[in-house]
Amino acid sequence: MLEVDGITKSFAGFTAVNKATLTVGVGQVHAVIGPNGAGKSTLFNLITGHLTADAGEVRLEGKRLTGLPPHAVVRSGLGRSFQRISVFSKMSVRENIQIGLVAREREELCFWRPLRDRRRDTDELLETVGLIDEQNATAGQMSYGKQKQLELALALAGQPRILLLDEPTAGMSPRETDECIELVMRVVKERGMTLLFTEHDMNIVFGIADRISVLHHGEIIASGAPEEVRANTSVQEVYLGRPAR
Repeated sequence: MLEVDGITKSFAGFTAVNKATLTVGVGQVHAVIGPNGAGKSTLFNLITGHLTADAGEVRLEGKRLTGLPPHAVVRSGLGRSFQRISVFSKMSVRENIQIGLVAREREELCFWRPLRDRRRDTDELLETVGLIDEQNATAGQMSYGKQKQLELALALAGQPRILLLDEPTAGMSPRETDECIELVMRVVKERGMTLLFTEHDMNIVFGIADRISVLHHGEIIASGAPEEVRANTSVQEVYLGRPAR
């Protein structure tokens, strides 16, 4: 589904991502983990076109994404959420989703021409993420967890085949975390999507991931099934902690 081949990015002489390579299979739940500052968000920004790579290539189902702007990457079939919530805070939940649908269909926003009715598609997304009762609420006034649900709906509005989530549970309470992961996994399974995500909660990572890649100082130092990564001595030393002897 997704191939990242030798992607590299430096800032003023500092190499944030160094020849990172990973492959995400169709329908796979793939986690990227690593300490703070390892380069996880930079890697995601390179994949999604928010940053331009110095070297390397990104391909989605064989199609080259490298060099494309973010909106073109989205239209290629990739959806994304961010560490910091990215919603239209002064608009209602329903209006947020309608904007996402407008973007998907490339319809221009013109004040003299009413938008085509999208009631059915909007209602479907509201039901999918559990926000039908909050559809008229102002997005920026909802709880953090609810805003994360809305951000997921915005990503789904583009009908992605692969979903990238950058620390989806960061800042959430234990209850919100459980609800978030349950929602994400249900949506991924129901829609047959591929999932690539970063996460600091190792219980979540090892509980849902089919494959894990470990990033350290911008380099992928290990990649494999959860049990392989857990047993990797290099990973234990730099991130998981060396087991007691």
